[in-house]
Amino acid sequence: MIAIDRLAINSDDQQKTRLREQLLLIFVLTQDGVRQLTVTLDFERDTFHFHQRANYRFEAIAAVRVRQADNDERTFELALVNGQEIRVRVSPEAEEIQQGENPGAVSDVMLDAAGLHHTLHVLEGIAAEGKEWILQERRRGQDRTRNLKVTSLN
Repeated sequence: MIAIDRLAINSDDQQKTRLREQLLLIFVLTQDGVRQLTVTLDFERDTFHFHQRANYRFEAIAAVRVRQADNDERTFELALVNGQEIRVRVSPEAEEIQQGENPGAVSDVMLDAAGLHHTLHVLEGIAAEGKEWILQERRRGQDRTRNLKVTSLN
C-alpha cells in the first residue's frame, strides 16, 4: 500500500499541522495477479472518493520505479505491458515543508511512512521475475526463519 498524505496548516498561533487528505493506492497480490484500488480520504469534508479499481496479471507489469527530480520531487510510476502507466506524485508539496526542513529528508521520511519502499520491493520483483518471484520470496523467508531457529538453539 502507498499512502500519500496532504497536510494543511492551521492559521492559529500554534501553527498546528493536520492531515487534510490522504491518497491510498492499495495493491493486493492474488494467486495470479494484482488488484489495485485507488481512493482519497478527505478529512476536511469527511468524504471518501473512489477513483479507480484495476486488475492485472503479474506478467502485465513491465516496470515500476520512483523518479526523482532535481528539486527532490518524486513520482511513483507503474508501467504495464499494454502501455498503460500509473503515475502518482509521492513527495510532499512545497507548502508542506516547514522552514528549515530539508525537502529530501522530509520526502524520505514520508515515503517510508507511506509504505513505498516495501511496495517497490515487491512490485520490482514481480516486474523482473513475474509470478516466480513470489515463490522465491516465500522460500527466502522460510530459509531466514529456519536460520533464526538454528541460531537461537545454539
